[in-house]
Amino acid sequence: MGNVVKDSLKSRWSMLLIFLLAIPLIAQDAPDPYAETGSSNTKTAIEPIVISNKEINVLSRGIAETGSNFKTTVLNYMFQWIESEAPGPYLMKWQLESSTEENYEVVVRILGANIQGTLSCNGKSIPFKSNEKDWSQIALGTISLKEGINTLELEINTAEKFKLSGLELTAPSLAAKTDEEALKLRQKADWFKDAGYGLMFQWTNRATPEKGDTIKAWEDKVNDFDVEEFVDLVEDSGAAYVIWSITWGQQYISAPITSLDKVLKGRTTERDLLGEMADLLYAKGIKLIFYYHYGYDCYHSIDSTWMEASGGYKADKTEFYGNLKNIVAEVGNRYGKKLNGWFFDGAQRYYDTHFDGSSDWNFHGQF
Repeated sequence: MGNVVKDSLKSRWSMLLIFLLAIPLIAQDAPDPYAETGSSNTKTAIEPIVISNKEINVLSRGIAETGSNFKTTVLNYMFQWIESEAPGPYLMKWQLESSTEENYEVVVRILGANIQGTLSCNGKSIPFKSNEKDWSQIALGTISLKEGINTLELEINTAEKFKLSGLELTAPSLAAKTDEEALKLRQKADWFKDAGYGLMFQWTNRATPEKGDTIKAWEDKVNDFDVEEFVDLVEDSGAAYVIWSITWGQQYISAPITSLDKVLKGRTTERDLLGEMADLLYAKGIKLIFYYHYGYDCYHSIDSTWMEASGGYKADKTEFYGNLKNIVAEVGNRYGKKLNGWFFDGAQRYYDTHFDGSSDWNFHGQF
């Protein structure tokens, strides 16, 4: 690269830094994308939840029978947690339907100090304590489900405020298998600890050109992207890694990903822009991390076509999870060692989400 081009790039980086420092704080005119869209929601009757020993079963507060001393926090139609609102004790009940006799390990996602609780099912009670200032996942013990309908009760006593997101039930054999697989797949990321700084880019189907406001068709936008100039710019910056958003808000990927095509046509491209980028960065010794956002309905981003096609609007998100896992697996296998990490956005929304704006919190999920 010639000195004139290098000087130009340095100037562009300086201008970018000056621009970022000069951005004023302006109040949003549009609604807060994470505005509260639900409040107290007490359930006095619940339907049985089918439990599987082949899956991790997620039980949110939204499908529990509770008293009136809880507040439910729902942000952008996403169930977040329940929290104590009046004096306790605090009791939650779930009806579980099992096709066989089976043991399940139970964990709870909870935040709160000086908590004493009891988990009860089929005549067995397990006491537990928790004193967590941050969100934590606490193992409560193992319960036994009989064939048919079972009642699972969680009682909490504390004089202080607490929040609870949900429970997970996993058969011990599945838990052991999952742990074994996770350890085999675990990668060391020591390079990231000592990498220094990197650059993150959100260049998506909605990106506008430098001049004007006309957004090109997705295929044209990707075909016109100068990946060599982009990689040269990254190299000149001295960045050790790039975080590249392969999606954000809406499900469009700049590569021929067949698992996405099977769900919804017109969202991928013939050109493998991600692959070209991965090749060039790899050749220069620059690491690559993909940011992935599964797409959801929000004030600032609506992709109802994708959500409908992928199963995102269904109360049971099993189909949705399957489609997401297929896409992520294909991308990971496609780029292999040239891909150095993932940045997943939106995990909390997997547990209990009603993007249609309804408030009938009856979701349970299986992974």
